[in-house]
Amino acid sequence: MRPETTKAPLKNTTDKPASLRSRGRRFALATLGVLAISGVAYVPAAIYRDYYQAVDLREAVSHGRLLAAAVGPHLAKGSIPVDAVTGAVPRNPYVDQVLLDERSGQIRLSVSLHFIGDATIVLTPSLDNSGAISWQCTSPNVALEKLPPTCQSW
Repeated sequence: MRPETTKAPLKNTTDKPASLRSRGRRFALATLGVLAISGVAYVPAAIYRDYYQAVDLREAVSHGRLLAAAVGPHLAKGSIPVDAVTGAVPRNPYVDQVLLDERSGQIRLSVSLHFIGDATIVLTPSLDNSGAISWQCTSPNVALEKLPPTCQSW
């Protein structure tokens, strides 16, 4: 005769779906938490980036205005002494390079913007019949609304 074997009692399977639901909830909450934190961190980072970009551009335009003031007296003569003009204005740490066209008086400022890369600001003079000089401030790689107000209303 064979000995009778007893079967182990069946486990309660009603707990399993509850634990899966619990794990699912924890995963969803953790995912939402990560998304919320990263979203909250993104907003200050964007504000920080825009602020420093604006500071860099404002400083570069201020430097350009100093150069423009030094170029002005020589513009009517038709020849601009580049070394004399650039030597008359102190170096600005926000401006990487200054290119001055000795015939037209156009000033090109190269600027390294925080988090974005390089930008160029172009200051172009024009001389009217009365001898008054007006300047146009543009940039080939910075949107007009990102340029500082001192550049837009010159």
